[in-house]
Amino acid sequence: MEVNALKYTVLVIEDNLGDFVLIQDYLEEHQPTPIILRATTFAEAADVLEKTSHKVDAILLDLSLPDKSGENLIEEILVRSKDIPVIVLTGYSDEKFAVKSLSLGIADYILKDELTAVNIHKSIIYGIERQKSLAKIKTSEKRYSDLFQFTPFPIFICEKDTFKIVQANDKAIKQYGYSENELLDMPFCNLFANQNECKKFNNYLKLEKSKPQFSDAKEFKQKTKKNKIIDVEIIVNEIQLEEDKKYLSIMINDITEKKQFEDKLTKAIINTQEEERFDIGSELHENVCQILAATKISLGMIKDEINGEAAEWLVQSQGYIDMANKEIRSISHRLAPAFYENINLEEACLTLIKTFNPEDKYKVNFLFDNRIKELGLNRELQLNLYRILQEQLKNIIQYAKASTIDLEILVDEDHTLVMNIKDDGVGFDSEKKMKGIGLANMKRRSMLFQGDFTLESSPNNGCQVSIEIPIKENVKEKTKVK
Repeated sequence: MEVNALKYTVLVIEDNLGDFVLIQDYLEEHQPTPIILRATTFAEAADVLEKTSHKVDAILLDLSLPDKSGENLIEEILVRSKDIPVIVLTGYSDEKFAVKSLSLGIADYILKDELTAVNIHKSIIYGIERQKSLAKIKTSEKRYSDLFQFTPFPIFICEKDTFKIVQANDKAIKQYGYSENELLDMPFCNLFANQNECKKFNNYLKLEKSKPQFSDAKEFKQKTKKNKIIDVEIIVNEIQLEEDKKYLSIMINDITEKKQFEDKLTKAIINTQEEERFDIGSELHENVCQILAATKISLGMIKDEINGEAAEWLVQSQGYIDMANKEIRSISHRLAPAFYENINLEEACLTLIKTFNPEDKYKVNFLFDNRIKELGLNRELQLNLYRILQEQLKNIIQYAKASTIDLEILVDEDHTLVMNIKDDGVGFDSEKKMKGIGLANMKRRSMLFQGDFTLESSPNNGCQVSIEIPIKENVKEKTKVK
């Protein structure tokens, strides 16, 4: 691994020695001789920030310290850190608290279980660079024009009401491939990849604070003049260039490479999990079932030698073996669906529905678009759609108290693959319960294929999960949708 030439000093505020040693190893993987300062309590951290002779470039903060923790700890550290980016490390995946922490002004929020040398290094670099850019903006109002042109981020100035672009810096022109005149003739929303992204941007503006920071940035998909899709973070600030008219300053951070790396890592993890599931399922089906079958045969060989109550126990034991065989086969099929030449997505979904509904407790309406069979969807996409359905069926059975399940997998007019899973259960407040690991996994699996994941639910109105995935990028070979 190539070592980055940039040298930085990091203050690690962590009371757990094991976690500190792990973080130290990760830091040294990119910097052979980094300057690493350590504090085990808030009091020690405050003392280091006040008295150290080193210029601290970034702070890695554990949220549970002996003398202070949580939101109060973040606020106190931010007061003392001034312009130093603070990256929170925690073992708890509380998305609501993560969003709250970012709104307080931290640079990033990383789960300890997801910590790697790469993402901690990138988070530090991004934090440092963002802080530098923010500092330049805050301290250079008198030199606005120079800052506007030389900042490393694309910046647009737009009319507040119409989003019409009135100014774009050189970085924006270069990144999007339009000439300055072309940009000045279009509204900013034309740069988004689709209408859904534009709608999301409008909703973001409605919720935006009066003094946003980079930590408030939201992710969107945009497109260049050549229709290349890029992932960006957008930060919007209201400015007044004229006495009676307000404008929006829109700053862009291209995170395409970061997202691609994260997607590649996620796919590798998912593929490894699937291989493990397949191995376990195969072992259960091929070995354990064979052992049980042999056991049943062996018991049958002594059937004539046993009578009375013992014979009844023998028959009962053989019945238990049949039940175990049936259950093991069901489990192995769920663990390792065979997306090969002998089975397709429709058949796999039908088999999955049967395993979840063996007693026909639920009325299942299944609509499958036959055009999908002609598309040649790659095995990876089929498997992830199967896993999304598997996860949602499990949610319905555990929580929904439903009687009817509607499942449809089809191709819409935009040549987009759509999967809708709907139930008539008790529903829930989707704004309060979108934090579960299962829902996050479904969304993550959709995003791996440039897809959109939406969930609609409210109390007493059931739940609907919708997945929309572009077909073109996810077929084995080029095919035409009839």
